[in-house]
Amino acid sequence: MLTAVLPNKLVIAAVSKLEAAALYREIFETQTYMKHGIQVADGDCIFDVGANIGLFTVYLAKAYRNLTVFAFEPIPALSALLRKNVSMHAAGATVAICRHGLSNRSGTVPFAYDRFASFSSTMRGVDVEQSVLKDVSLDTWIRASVRDLQQLALLPDWLARMICWGLTIPILKVGIGLLWRCVFTFIDVRKRLFLRRIVCPIQTVSEIMRQRHVEAVDLMKIDVEGSELDVVRGIDEQDWPKIKQFVVEVHDVDGRVETLQALFELHGYRTILDREDWEILRLLGIYTLYAIRP
Repeated sequence: MLTAVLPNKLVIAAVSKLEAAALYREIFETQTYMKHGIQVADGDCIFDVGANIGLFTVYLAKAYRNLTVFAFEPIPALSALLRKNVSMHAAGATVAICRHGLSNRSGTVPFAYDRFASFSSTMRGVDVEQSVLKDVSLDTWIRASVRDLQQLALLPDWLARMICWGLTIPILKVGIGLLWRCVFTFIDVRKRLFLRRIVCPIQTVSEIMRQRHVEAVDLMKIDVEGSELDVVRGIDEQDWPKIKQFVVEVHDVDGRVETLQALFELHGYRTILDREDWEILRLLGIYTLYAIRP
């Protein structure tokens, strides 16, 4: 098991130090899931849907007292890391680790799991691919990659500046482009070689609420790589008033952003659409949707 030391000195179980750094920045530093009026209080009930290795659950347990958290992670390797991190760092909360996904029905489905990019695990790979912006230049992908690596302190500022400067010089631009194509090709080949199909159980939000006798959910965070609309459609009509707030990562495919906004607003929520401060996510067509019941 790999361990990573976060900037706040927490030692966590992780898939990779790169992913741990990205998750830390997203959850602890920029606090993506706590923006635009999202509020959590001591004693609240949280659904962490797509918990991965559990850093959002850990963040909540460190910040608030006596929470009840249902952390959903269907990939066995990730749910094992989730359990480890919860046991080490979430002692102040009651955490139920749910080793299944959420969708619009119950049953089993195959998930694609890449152990080198665990937070891209998905049961809707086609949707994820279709949300990627088309006709984007290689230069744009390179600049986005450089900026994001720079934000994670994985690329020195001087080297980032040199790469961006090199893109303005024709002969250097060709060399940098070839190098980046080699990197992208390596990543693609590695993914094809090591990608696993894992059959995992799924249930609906409303089934879980009935089974666990959940009468109110104060915040539902959904980050499920393309399955977000399925998760929301798994809420029965009588359960909508029981859920106070949502934060949802949305892949903008087939008008999904507008569909989800309309669905939330139909059920009485105020919605705010935003984007995380990652250049790559912009190219991948990913938004964050906040829905708050007044």
